Amino acid sequence: MIRRLRIPVAAAAALLVMTACSASPSGDGTNSADAGEWTTIQTAARYDYDEVFEALNAELESEHIKVVNTAYDTSINLNELLLEGDIDINVAQHRAYLSYVQASDAKFADLTSIGDIHISTLDLYSEKYDSVDALPDGATVAIPNDVLNGGRALLILAANDVIGLDTDYEVFPTVENINSNPSDLEFEEIPSDTMVRTLEDVDAGFVYSINAVDGGLDPTTDPILKNGLDFANDPFQLNFVIVFTVRGEDKDDPVLAKVVDAYHSDRVARVYKELYAGSLLPVNAGKLVDLSGL
Repeated sequence: MIRRLRIPVAAAAALLVMTACSASPSGDGTNSADAGEWTTIQTAARYDYDEVFEALNAELESEHIKVVNTAYDTSINLNELLLEGDIDINVAQHRAYLSYVQASDAKFADLTSIGDIHISTLDLYSEKYDSVDALPDGATVAIPNDVLNGGRALLILAANDVIGLDTDYEVFPTVENINSNPSDLEFEEIPSDTMVRTLEDVDAGFVYSINAVDGGLDPTTDPILKNGLDFANDPFQLNFVIVFTVRGEDKDDPVLAKVVDAYHSDRVARVYKELYAGSLLPVNAGKLVDLSGL
């Protein structure tokens, strides 16, 4: 059960600094907005996303719901926080990772997704060459050092006929599955979050667009190979959409449903357009959100 804190409207300003979780509003049949009280929902991410959550909270104000997001580094297991009840929603993992942790440890089996958030493209960058075709024979290409994101990088190369892959893997390929490598590329495995800082040491490397922006790169113009997104023709790409992950017992919670709905409002989408264009692409119901009319 979600633990939610409910406070009088007069104290609502204090929610800006609150970090406690709260008790289910549906447990006693009282609607928090009608009662003049606020409900706070705790989320956890790897980035602050301050402007996004400011817009989200503005959208939820009429419902008297406040979302408090906390950014944790990768030393903290956010799914453990979720199971322990320290947070209500994990907003830092994609479907592929959720499936991976569930297969790795049965205690996570009940975690579930209740909606899409956004996707970060994984693109190939180089400080030495202007295109994939310019990479010399034997060039060193850095890929993420975990099987999920490293496999994603290999699939992107294969989709662009840079390498060939066999089908002898369950979900994601590794370098062992490369069966065609015309340019004799060498692959170096590097942690995703440090990739942008090691580009000078390799011929090319795969960088997530959100990390590329942090490193001073422009994901719309700088990649030498773009991770083109086409969910309709390649639904496997949906595995890399970041999702709202909750405990199974909370999957139908009406307050959490309101949070997800508000996240997909035009108000929040405009923040993506203004601040994250090209680095984070909002997704709703398995489709990229059209930001052109905002």
